[in-house]
Amino acid sequence: MPNGDVRCDPSGRENGRGAYLSVDTGSVQTALVRGILSKHLGVPIDWDQAEMLMTQVERERARRLTGSAR
Repeated sequence: MPNGDVRCDPSGRENGRGAYLSVDTGSVQTALVRGILSKHLGVPIDWDQAEMLMTQVERERARRLTGSAR
């Protein structure tokens, strides 16, 4: 996001810098812990943003597994 927000965008249509992530929470958590995601996005990711992102990824994973609409 242009303003430094970090969030899950399954549509890939939001403005700002993006990174492709798996909806595997373990992979996302690894990317957060190792600083890989922060480096690719060019912004620091604090604990609150990381928790929110993990929640969004988990929600997207559940949505895909159940096949429910957005």
